[in-house]
Amino acid sequence: MPVLPMQISDKDMNSKKMCRVLWFTHHLRGGGAEKAVVTLSEYFNSHPQLGYESYICVVYDDPELHTKLQNVLVLQNRSKSEDSKARKALCVLRQMKELRNLKERWEIDVCVSFLPGADILNVHSGKRSAAVVSVRNVESRFTHSIWKKLYVQNSYNRCNRIVTVSELAHQDVVDFFHAEPSKVTTIYNMLPDKSATKPLVHPAVTAETAVSADGAEDRTRGTSETWQEFISFIKGKKTFLNVARLSPEKGQEYLLRAFSKVHKEMPDTCLVIAGSGPLQQDLTALADDLDILQSVLFTGNVPDPENYMAKADVFVLASLIEGMPNVVLEAMQSGLPVIATECGAREILAPDTDPFRMTKTEDDAKYGILVPAGDAPVLSGAMIHMMQDHALRRTYSEKGRERTRDFMPEKIAAKWKSVLDSSLQGRRQR
Repeated sequence: MPVLPMQISDKDMNSKKMCRVLWFTHHLRGGGAEKAVVTLSEYFNSHPQLGYESYICVVYDDPELHTKLQNVLVLQNRSKSEDSKARKALCVLRQMKELRNLKERWEIDVCVSFLPGADILNVHSGKRSAAVVSVRNVESRFTHSIWKKLYVQNSYNRCNRIVTVSELAHQDVVDFFHAEPSKVTTIYNMLPDKSATKPLVHPAVTAETAVSADGAEDRTRGTSETWQEFISFIKGKKTFLNVARLSPEKGQEYLLRAFSKVHKEMPDTCLVIAGSGPLQQDLTALADDLDILQSVLFTGNVPDPENYMAKADVFVLASLIEGMPNVVLEAMQSGLPVIATECGAREILAPDTDPFRMTKTEDDAKYGILVPAGDAPVLSGAMIHMMQDHALRRTYSEKGRERTRDFMPEKIAAKWKSVLDSSLQGRRQR
């Protein structure tokens, strides 16, 4: 099995002093799951007092990350899009065997998998290591057949522990998939600790490839020219910012329709959408049809969204579906007041309320404003309210920073350590 160049030596492999955890997913370019794998692995490796050597395993290689990450392993067996169902099924069996051999060779004590495809490989790749499944979404929303339900249930039934990214996902795992409640724990996403850093300024960007907040790749944008275009575009304007992939579930259609009403009432406003995706042309055409194209900037992916957040006035999440919207936390950490749809953000913005509550109107919550998903009129009203009320923006800016302390690395890592420890203990008692 190939190992990424200069990542792990035979000496490292043979000098096992601590427990070893393997974070497993299909690739590292993508959304929140892939970002969580990198963040968790790097944090555990930089804090040996936690008692774990941390490794990453992926199915699909990403050479650009070779010099940025530690202890990365890549599987050899992978299917192609043009493969038949039979060949893909055979490839899955080979991946299970390869992952089993990897766990044995590297003396992995516990393997944590992210997303259903990786979960099934994890739980069926031998019992040498404990298996933990990380649930990143309300999976019932994506389960449209009994076969898919059984597929997901199999992973939940065979693993040692289940970690959900939100209370909504937690309840879904128990109620819809009938997982054993005692196996399920909720751990939110980890934010980097920026409390000791100086205010953000835009760095010189020279990399050919930029990566957006959701990890998608873009080789044409994200340069210093994009930053200068952004600065010029927002000059003298009140700026709404959205950072997300341009795809249906991110709800930018409703955001554009809402902004068209905002702009009529507040002509000095503009909207910046940072991200790329399949709806680029459709959204541009919609902005043109709504006669707001001159007041909307599509930046493409940017390598440093936190710097754009530092220059904006209000962050707007318009998504229809999210697991735990990490970009909301990143905006709050940057001091940006937030408006978010009911797509998982309630647990961030209104933690003292029922996580299953779904507002039908504007809800001025403790740490930001919540609005119903897919409702452009309510969203536009919230955008106008937030932008016109300077005191409210200042309050949410201060409270938002305060809220992000609950997602600091030491707190989240301690919860993960508890899960890893209990998984190992449960395995040894078998």
